[in-house]
Amino acid sequence: MVKFRVTETSNGTFENAEGSLPFDIEGLGPGGATVRVQVWNTSTGAAVVVPPYNNIPPEIVGTPDIAQVLALGGDSWSGAVGFNYWWYADGVQVATTATFTVTSAERGKTITAAKQAQGVGGSDPSAIVAATNSLFIPSSSGDGVLVAGEYILQEAVADADTRKTYVEIYDEPPTGFQWVVYRGTDPAGVISTVAVPTFTVDKYIWTSTGTAAVGTGPTGRTVVYVRIGLREVAVPSNAYFVTPAGENFLASSIPGAPTVSLATGAGQGEIYITLDAEADGAGRAITGYQYSLDGGAWETLPGGIAYGQRTINTGVPTTTYSVRVRATNANGDGAATAAANVTSGTSSVVPSAFGAADWSLTDKPSTLGNKVTLGFTTLPSNGGSAITDVQYQINAGSWVSIGATPTSLDVTVPATTLVDMQIRAVNSVGNGATDTKSITPTAIAAASTTAYFGADTFANAGSWRPETTLGDEVTLTGIVPGSDAAMTRTWAITGGALVCTTGTPAVDNAKTLTVTTTAGNITVTISTVANAWSVADATELRAALSATNASPATVYLRPRLYDLGRGSGSATPTGLGVFHLRTYTATNRRTVDKHPSQVKKPWSVDTGSNTRTTQYLTIKNFRFTVASTDFGKNNAVLSCDNANGGGVVKFYIDNCDFEAPTIPIDVLTDPTPWPAGYTGVTFTPLKLMGTTGAFRGTQITNCTFRNVWHAGDYTVREDFKFNNNVIDTYYFDGIRLFPETSLWTGSPDTMAKEITGNTIIGSFGGQNELVDTPNAPHCDAQQIISGSLSDC
Repeated sequence: MVKFRVTETSNGTFENAEGSLPFDIEGLGPGGATVRVQVWNTSTGAAVVVPPYNNIPPEIVGTPDIAQVLALGGDSWSGAVGFNYWWYADGVQVATTATFTVTSAERGKTITAAKQAQGVGGSDPSAIVAATNSLFIPSSSGDGVLVAGEYILQEAVADADTRKTYVEIYDEPPTGFQWVVYRGTDPAGVISTVAVPTFTVDKYIWTSTGTAAVGTGPTGRTVVYVRIGLREVAVPSNAYFVTPAGENFLASSIPGAPTVSLATGAGQGEIYITLDAEADGAGRAITGYQYSLDGGAWETLPGGIAYGQRTINTGVPTTTYSVRVRATNANGDGAATAAANVTSGTSSVVPSAFGAADWSLTDKPSTLGNKVTLGFTTLPSNGGSAITDVQYQINAGSWVSIGATPTSLDVTVPATTLVDMQIRAVNSVGNGATDTKSITPTAIAAASTTAYFGADTFANAGSWRPETTLGDEVTLTGIVPGSDAAMTRTWAITGGALVCTTGTPAVDNAKTLTVTTTAGNITVTISTVANAWSVADATELRAALSATNASPATVYLRPRLYDLGRGSGSATPTGLGVFHLRTYTATNRRTVDKHPSQVKKPWSVDTGSNTRTTQYLTIKNFRFTVASTDFGKNNAVLSCDNANGGGVVKFYIDNCDFEAPTIPIDVLTDPTPWPAGYTGVTFTPLKLMGTTGAFRGTQITNCTFRNVWHAGDYTVREDFKFNNNVIDTYYFDGIRLFPETSLWTGSPDTMAKEITGNTIIGSFGGQNELVDTPNAPHCDAQQIISGSLSDC
């Protein structure tokens, strides 16, 4: 590589350090070479590519006439890898291509042009260099020569009659001459028609008044020959052709025949005509299709020009017709298809009967026992005419319409008795055949549950009494018995009242709802009181729940309404409540359980009278305790007096906690004597007492028994007992007895447990020692934990 130092001159050219360009490159052999010049800018240290530049400017070459091609030539450039072009007519840009074809729009205008060189990669272009000359396109007195692009010969496509001849000429005739158009149906006869085109805006136009003969279709289209000539105005006989012989165009024609197929229709008197392939428009667009039956009048074929099947209703079933079809375009009606026979559809009949799998009839248990559900899978055969309705009938009663496309629906029927249900489909012919199914609806035995919202006092022992806090809500959702109308009511606990947020309490007062559960329905009567707050405690809402012998078998004590001891729905409920039960029967056993949303077990307290029940009851997941230290109010936490179980398990207690009261020191510490009337007092966290054999049939599982007292050193009186009295218990399993300080071992007469009768002991644990008692054999703790009953 040979390098030279050059400098830029004031006019944009470069010269070497010694003077002027060009200059010799030493060492370069004979022949051409590509030279690329770079400038090193010492101030920035960057290499700069020099843009290409023009050596000789371009000039416009070509004939200044209509349809002539102009170009730029004679120019010379250095470093160019491509070019940009601009063409102008009277200063208005008309093209950016390398060449420009003159049109009639440029008549009477001056053509100018410019050119620009592109650098490497299209970047660093040169300056735009204008052509050194311009060309004027004459507006008249043409040269008398027509070349391709200076005229067109064709059919008048924009004219309503599409078979007229249309000519455009973009050049001027020479002075004293006029253009003339010759037309004919063969080259030899083209002279027979002579016409003079009219100058319009920027061209000469001629449209024939007559039309080319219409052909017989695509294969019979007329060939139209056209030539253009010049004729001297003063001497009309002085005329000659300026376009070659044999130039022609193909005139449009009527459409060819379409491709169709025929078939018997599904409906009465129907035939199907299917357009398989559109007709050849013979130079013009297809505008529609027509059909003819048995050589009769032509009728419009429905469906437009799209492919596909059309349905024609002849009105006459099972009749054979001769059918032809044709297309139309702007030139007229096209060639028809060959006649083909097809038979119309048979006579429609009434719909078929529903099949056994086409519909269903199911029981929908309700409080009145008068509901069934009617469902549909599919409709039967329509008999050749569309189904317009489906109807059902109950026990030969009136037919009821349910529409042409029925879905599942509930139907009211005679209560709790065998019901015959018939259904049928209907079409334009008439009522279809029937199908019958039978069913007996069932009634749900509703529980009678009354929820009271009022100012019950804290000491009200005859009701459920949940605690609530401000902002809690009480919600009941259900249906009104007898109408099954849905109703939901929510009451918000506010600072001054129980406010119904989804309805007016006055409207709902004394209204009965049926609340649906998985086990059945509960009937709830709503009673609202203007001031729902307790006089004793303004942060508690009192509610009462009275349950009778009815479904469901399990009653959850729900947060905000039914929870025992705590009604706010808290996961860690606190406070005490009152547990009251009713009588149940063998057919309606009742389970009372905490609500699933509560983590801890709710607390219960008996404040003066034992909680009593009869039989057929299960209590789960509660804590029973006695809070008072008054001996007179602590006979037992849960005391159940049942009739003899007769060997049947009738009373269950599962996963509950029982705690005895806190014993005051001033009563229990020796030598303080017993208060009057309390000699030999027994405290029993769980008391299942009665006549001999009364609790055969009681099962206790997974419970915890804890005796709680004041910590300290004291001696328990010999005639004081902490008892868990269980007589004739059928199953006694999973019990934990928890010791506290020295209570279990402090006195020979203190009993940790008392068990008599037919009892199965599963496992005991947690205590250090069980001491001998008059009513029970000695039981070693280790032996009991291991399950041995040998010493008991």
